[in-house]
Amino acid sequence: QIKEEGTTMASLFRMATFFSLVAPAPAFTNPLLLTRELNREQNGLLRTFLGEEDYNDKGGYDYDELFLSPSEQSRLRRRSVFDHERWLKHRSTDRFFRNLGSTPRSFVIRGLLDEVTIIAAFCLFLIIWNEALLDGWTDLAWVRHEPIESAGWIAGKLPRLVLPALPFSLSSSPLGLLLVFRTNASYARWNEGRQSWRKIVMKSRSLMLMADIWVEKKGSSLDFDKIKDDGDSTSIATKNVYKLQRLGIASWTLARALRKRVSGSFDPDEEYEYELRSRLGAKSADKILTARNPILRAQSDLMRAVNDLPELDDPERAMLADSVNTIGDLCGTVEGLYTSPVPLSYTRHTARFLTIWMLLLPAALYETCGLLGITWQ
Repeated sequence: QIKEEGTTMASLFRMATFFSLVAPAPAFTNPLLLTRELNREQNGLLRTFLGEEDYNDKGGYDYDELFLSPSEQSRLRRRSVFDHERWLKHRSTDRFFRNLGSTPRSFVIRGLLDEVTIIAAFCLFLIIWNEALLDGWTDLAWVRHEPIESAGWIAGKLPRLVLPALPFSLSSSPLGLLLVFRTNASYARWNEGRQSWRKIVMKSRSLMLMADIWVEKKGSSLDFDKIKDDGDSTSIATKNVYKLQRLGIASWTLARALRKRVSGSFDPDEEYEYELRSRLGAKSADKILTARNPILRAQSDLMRAVNDLPELDDPERAMLADSVNTIGDLCGTVEGLYTSPVPLSYTRHTARFLTIWMLLLPAALYETCGLLGITWQ
């Protein structure tokens, strides 16, 4: 009834979210499990409102099958961070032979097997249709054979599956431009994400260095060994050390939440929960795990840790707060790259163009190779 009345898609999402929140809560005492149950209920409502086709278009796939595919599994080991040993290996003189030897293990080639198989099957069908049924063929001993006898009576009634080569020659340049633009856009997005992550790391380091220096400048001793020997947990120096440690943990939590957000299934939930609970404690970790936006929650905790630092002047505290806001903006940039791909209309059009072009290319090459005297061998 809602769909028949023309309710907007945004309204459907808001209603689904509202229904999932006001639904009777399951009998769970763990807030993390409660949040997951609410998410499952919301997905069920979305499936009901949107319909199976629209829901699948939003991601209702078999994620286990997609995750275990060779192309996705290769991403687990695809790390382009080089050290001295990797640079030596990359510059070695035998890299050409090593790359050729690893061709059968290439995940790129394995990921293209389906497409190559379809094109090869079409080529085989093309040869059987044109040569076996219509034109005849030459075997490996260079003996000429007439068309199959049982199909001879229809030889003059079926068309030959051939296409002129001129349209493919004219369309190759536009197709190349589409592919080059897509490749450049993909590399630019990858580089922007890499640079944003580097800036997050550098800003977090600067934040900790400024806080450490300014707190120590105010006269608070930060001698960890002395504090450990004294064992006085109520001294001002000890409290300041703990506040600095809290600032460092909050900075790490923000980066860890961002990593989880953009890694998906590559970052197991169990490992993520274990790391948060081991560093933050059960209570603080549950706040991150059950938050609607864990990154925003972690940024809020980081800002609170900055405000709790003792004996800072207003300009110094404002500078630290500005660093936190900069880190938050960089996290938003990374999230934007993760959630907003290259325009789907462009990528889908390019994929359709390339698929049709590659699939029909054998029909154009068949006539050209036939004029050159090249047979199916």
